[in-house]
Amino acid sequence: MQLGDCLTKIQETTHGGYVDMAIPSRLDTAISGCLQRYVPLNDESRVAVARTLSHAVVDMLLLFSERMATYSLRNRDQIAFDTGLLSLSLAYDGPVDRRETLLEVRLYTDASTRAGLSLDSVLRSGGEFAQLLTELMRKHPKDRRIEEMGYVLDCDDPDGVRYRRIDPPWSLEKVEDLMRRLRRK
Repeated sequence: MQLGDCLTKIQETTHGGYVDMAIPSRLDTAISGCLQRYVPLNDESRVAVARTLSHAVVDMLLLFSERMATYSLRNRDQIAFDTGLLSLSLAYDGPVDRRETLLEVRLYTDASTRAGLSLDSVLRSGGEFAQLLTELMRKHPKDRRIEEMGYVLDCDDPDGVRYRRIDPPWSLEKVEDLMRRLRRK
């Protein structure tokens, strides 16, 4: 079964509420299972798969990615971290505005720093997404803050810390400017 078909089937069985489910949830496990066969793909193959995904599937991958950033931070879980990065890289090359993925990349640089998790799985794959990650990691730590991209680390979640989206202190123009600067380097 193709990734898009697998995730669409999962999406059809849900009736909303994924955002507020405990982490991990049965949906996280199901999505992770769909993604596992795509872990060994090289960058070119991953991009080809990403281009076949629908907007709805990419939205699910973005939400899954946010949830896996939280889970991997809480549990120092490298496998969840890598799976979340894979879903984010697929979303990056999918049919949505790349600025959406740029927001979540900061969660992974933050979790990497806080929990000692490695970004190597993506960096080794090369490609444009790996270059973006490399450029963000070169920035001064104060410029990599998750608050800059509209997230906070919520310590009041009953299950432990959780990344939560807030009203962003930036504009789309600021995100576009950041992407232009990253491409020039």
